[in-house]
This record gives sequence, structure tokens and C-alpha cells, in this order.
Amino acid sequence: MVIKGYWGDRFPDEELIIDSSGHIFTFQGREINRPNGRPNYLLLYIYHGEAKFFFGKREVMCSDGDFILYAPNEPQHHIYESNASGEFYYVHFTTEKPLAELLHMKSSKPYHSMPSAELCDIFEEIISELQHKNDDYKIICQSLVSELFVKVHRQISNSANFRIAPELNSVIQYINKNYAENLSLEEYAEMCGLSKYHFLREFKKITSVSPLKYRSEIRMCHAKDMLKIKGNRINKIAEQLGYSSPEYFSEAFRKAVGMSPSEYATKS
Repeated sequence: MVIKGYWGDRFPDEELIIDSSGHIFTFQGREINRPNGRPNYLLLYIYHGEAKFFFGKREVMCSDGDFILYAPNEPQHHIYESNASGEFYYVHFTTEKPLAELLHMKSSKPYHSMPSAELCDIFEEIISELQHKNDDYKIICQSLVSELFVKVHRQISNSANFRIAPELNSVIQYINKNYAENLSLEEYAEMCGLSKYHFLREFKKITSVSPLKYRSEIRMCHAKDMLKIKGNRINKIAEQLGYSSPEYFSEAFRKAVGMSPSEYATKS
């Protein structure tokens, strides 16, 4: 399933055009193979899952939190390999400006980072603006995409500045996949053999938030997606996300999003 939005009419004086943006729910065996690429740029973000990317003769496994940029007409070939379903976000854009002024990335090269609920929210805002096309939506989309580029660059730079111990990285990946489990800070710290306070300090260096906040942000992203599907009941969503009660979930959702789950479902 793909949720997406499109830019609409173009004008010659537009320096940055967001052609389309989308949220992909993918599955094992899904393959994209475009030998001639696309006529515009593509920034692809793997929020959750694992896929094999082909860059010429080179094969690279990419997973949660990774980015790939494709330039116009560059071959695009990747296969989703994970048994579990995955989530990708993307934005296609056209620009005459030097790419270095917008996004400090080389094309056809994976950039490794950590999953970010904040980036998901920006993608979701872009998609919503492109879908609804309210007044001045193009200006808003250009602003959102510019913010996205800055935060992608910052996140990649921050990740490159830290050497993540394999044990700590395994805990982060564990939380990404098992966000419904209500483990304590101490239990996460035990997984990588660190004291609670040392673990907390190192975790925040990488993600900028505590492990429990990080888990909550992942839950909220999944909650938003689940609330967009008609017929999903709030008590069932709360249970699947690991909340002890629908009331607790609703309170946490309102605090994070600024409205109740039912209000969000109606708005979506």
C-alpha cells in the first residue's frame, strides 16, 4: 500500500518543485527495478525494514534509518528482503539549484542513520499538503522539504560523529522492532552490559532522547498509521502498541499529537 500526494501544475520560475511524496508499506519480495531511473531526484528513507540495494555491481543491505538519494535518470534497483512488513518514505523533487545547496549527499550511495519519528512527521505533513492542496500549499511544501533536507543532513552528520557500539546498536534495533514491549530502562541497559546511567547517556548521544521517549515516538508513528485505517478500534490499537489501557494510550497520544486518537482518525 502507498499513501502519496502530488504537486500539481508547474511554473517555469519555481526553483524547487516537490513532484510527489509518499509513505510505502512494503512486503517481502517487493522489487523496484528502473534501469533508466526517473526524470527527477528521489530521496528515499527506510523507516522500518531491510532491503538490498544494487549500485552497479555493488550490493548493499540497508535498514531502519537509512537514506538513499537518486539523481535524475540514475538506475534504481532494490529488493525488500525482510520477513516482516516494512515502511519507506520518499520525496521526488526537481530543482535547477546545485544539489549541494539543498542536500549534502552524493547520489546512489547509502547513508546510515537511526530511525526518527520527527522525520516521519515532516514526511506526513508534506504528503498531507500535496493531497489537500489548500491555499499556499506549494510554499508550505517547499518550506517543509527544506526543513527535511536540513534535518536529514544533521542526522547523518550526528550518526557519523558517533561510533555506535554493536551492543548499543542492537538495543536500538530491538526497540525499533519490539516497541510494544514495556521493558524498563534497566532491562534495556542490561542487554548491552552497561549501567543504567551510562546506557542512558550513550543512547541520548545517538538519538537525542531517552530510550523510553524513543520507544514512545515510534509507537506514535505507528499509531498515526493505524488510525488512518478505517475500522481500527482504539482499544485494539492500544493493545497492539503495548499500552495497558485505551485511556492511557489516548492520554499519551493527545500529549504527543495535540488531539485525541478519535479526532486524529476523523481528520485523516
